[in-house]
Amino acid sequence: MSFEAKRIRADLVLCYKIVHGHVDIDKNELFRLATASFTQGNDLKIVKKHSVVNARAFHFSNHVINHSNSLN
Repeated sequence: MSFEAKRIRADLVLCYKIVHGHVDIDKNELFRLATASFTQGNDLKIVKKHSVVNARAFHFSNHVINHSNSLN
């Protein structure tokens, strides 16, 4: 397994733990869960927050969203 794959896997595990309340981090500060019907059966789709600066664009919460939403 490459280093990048290991990092993505670790990020996804942490994202899962945050969303399901297994760690003491407020998920509402990092993520916004989609409530619309466009989630196509996945009730845990995460909506990416708009970022103007690169500091936010490369933050953990934005980085992991694409990988998390691609799981189905």
